[in-house]
Amino acid sequence: PGHEHVPSSLLPGIGSHARSMDMFMAGLLISFVLTLGLTISARRGSQSVKPSSVDFKRFQQGFLTVYYIAMTADWLQGPYVYALYSSYGFSKHDIAVLFIGGFGASMVFGTFVGILSDKLGRKRSCIAYCVLYIISCCTKHAKDYNTLMLGRVTGGIATSLLFSAFESWMVCEHNARGYDASLLGDTFSLMYFGNSLCAIVSGVVAQWAADRQPLTRLGTGHWFYGGFCTPFDLSALCLVVSLLLIAPRWAENYGDAAGER
Repeated sequence: PGHEHVPSSLLPGIGSHARSMDMFMAGLLISFVLTLGLTISARRGSQSVKPSSVDFKRFQQGFLTVYYIAMTADWLQGPYVYALYSSYGFSKHDIAVLFIGGFGASMVFGTFVGILSDKLGRKRSCIAYCVLYIISCCTKHAKDYNTLMLGRVTGGIATSLLFSAFESWMVCEHNARGYDASLLGDTFSLMYFGNSLCAIVSGVVAQWAADRQPLTRLGTGHWFYGGFCTPFDLSALCLVVSLLLIAPRWAENYGDAAGER
């Protein structure tokens, strides 16, 4: 026996996905064009931002590159979590408990993640996001409830770090380098604009990747690859790239008044 393909009966809705793909792609393209047009219009209409230096542009572009990749890793996963659990044959109740585990971890950890990042360092927190989310992605290959729950918990903690540590690091580093405060608005504008584009592109890429190969059992164990696992593999790849960019290039900074760097 080689690699066992999961029966199509365990993959609900695949046929309908294929038929509606053209409409899905058209909707994403329209969203992309509208988002791009509105952002360009808004930026042209703003005259409050002072001219920026070459050094600031380099800093801004370096941060945004990492931020976009980190956000893409998150967007690649979202639409396929339920689909993957369902393809493994778990009941709606079991899937709901898995989601509660992830959201609960994010809720509990989110209450003190800001303080923890301030104390341990924002750079370390961003690295922790990458590591925890990579672990979460790896667990998605296992048709084992406890393993999947572990992935939900690590993923929930990682999400809390994503939406706090990266922005905190950027603002602190921006101020530590002495850049004009008005330039922060420009960076935040590009962050939110780019995040929208990352969501759109991730939807297209993840759907394409999930359709390349059916969900397949590896040997006779409970590990699988292909199908709805593939978007999580792409997410893990983005996280590895983010980690490799953060570790050698970012300076550490903290939340205490005595030492911002």
